[in-house]
Amino acid sequence: SHELRTPLTMIKTSADIVLEERPGRINETQKNFLEIIANNVLRLMNLVEDILSRIKIETTWLKLDLRPVDVRSLFKETIVGLKPIIEKKNQVLKFAYPKLLSKALADKNWIQQVLINLINNSSKNLGDQGTIVISLKENEQYILVSVSDNGVGIDPERTVGFFAGEEPENTRDFGSIGDGFGFGLSIVRHIVEMHHGKIYVGSVAGLGTTFSFTLPKKEGGSP
Repeated sequence: SHELRTPLTMIKTSADIVLEERPGRINETQKNFLEIIANNVLRLMNLVEDILSRIKIETTWLKLDLRPVDVRSLFKETIVGLKPIIEKKNQVLKFAYPKLLSKALADKNWIQQVLINLINNSSKNLGDQGTIVISLKENEQYILVSVSDNGVGIDPERTVGFFAGEEPENTRDFGSIGDGFGFGLSIVRHIVEMHHGKIYVGSVAGLGTTFSFTLPKKEGGSP
C-alpha cells in the first residue's frame, strides 16, 4: 500500500507547494495546469484507497470491531471534516437527526467510511452546486441512514440489482455519471452487509438520488 500511496502523496504535495507560490510566482496558465494535476492526483488517491479497501474486504483482512456507536456524534464529526471540501464546490451539506437516537452496534471506522463514500459520491454527481442531506431515523430494530442529493439522478433501470448479491454487469456504467460510482459503492455495500444491514437506492432522473442503509441497534436499544 505504501508503494501506491507514497508517490501520489509526493506529487500532490509538490503541486500544492508550487500552487501556493512558495518557490516563486506562477502565471495563470501554470496555475490552471497545476490545479488539473493536483485534482487528478487526488482522484487517483481516492481510487487507491477504494481499491485497497475492496482488497481488504475480499481477502477477509477486514475484521469488524463491533461496539455501541453514537452514530449522531460520529456523523457530526465526519461532516465537519468534509464541509470545507463540499462548500468549496458551492454545495450545501445538511444533517437532520432526532433529539434522541439509540446507539448502533457497528464498527465506528468502517461506518464512517461508508458515510464518506456516499457523501463523496453525491458531491461528484452534483457538479458545481446543489444540496446533500444526511438524515437519521430509527425503528424498533434498526437505525436508518439516508444520504440524498438533488443532482442529476440515475435512470431507475440502471439501479436495478446494483446492491443485489452480485454486482450487475453495468456497474462500470455508473462511472459515466460521476467518479463516485463503481468501487466506492461496492465497498459501501459490502461493509453494510457485514454489519447485517441492508442498502437501498432510489432515484429520479433530473431530480436526485437517495442512498439509504440500515444498521442494527445496540442490544436493548437504549440511547
